[in-house]
Amino acid sequence: TNIDQRALIDLLPNRSQETMARRIHRMPQRDRVQVVAMDMWLPYRRIAANLLPQAAVVVDKWHVTKYADAGMETIRKRHKEALPPNMRRQLVKDRFLLLKRGHNLKPEQRMIMQTWTHRFPDLAAAYEAKEAFYAVYDCPNRRTAEAAFDAWEAGLTQPMRAAFKDLMTATRNWREPIFNYFDHRVTNAYTEA
Repeated sequence: TNIDQRALIDLLPNRSQETMARRIHRMPQRDRVQVVAMDMWLPYRRIAANLLPQAAVVVDKWHVTKYADAGMETIRKRHKEALPPNMRRQLVKDRFLLLKRGHNLKPEQRMIMQTWTHRFPDLAAAYEAKEAFYAVYDCPNRRTAEAAFDAWEAGLTQPMRAAFKDLMTATRNWREPIFNYFDHRVTNAYTEA
């Protein structure tokens, strides 16, 4: 897709590296492509490096923030297993409140969420860690975003480091394309939709 003009370029039969590379190779004026938004799939990164070397690669922020959600979910699931069935079902239902950004919670939703976070302090810590990571994307520029991420990572306790390990690993492996978002402010939402 052309994410700038929100236009479909082509619909391919599969997403294999070979299929993608062939299509991009024959793309007219591919040297004019300035930014490529993608998920964290190494074959896409290789294709961009080989066939669109002039383009900045931006990892779609949803593909990054889902790791923050997963870190918090690790802690929630740990507690879910020890609860009686009726409370377990309620915690499963209320997980959507824990996945919501704090500033988007309605007062009654905040009270429900706080019931769980008061009962399980490590769930509160995981929620705060998730929110602090999301706040990285609220930063006005790359420099402050990278500093915010580094401070976030350095401030994690050992249990939170274990829960958010996949996020830290992904950021270490894809740091440049992740933080390129702050230079280009593009997402892959149009393509995903």
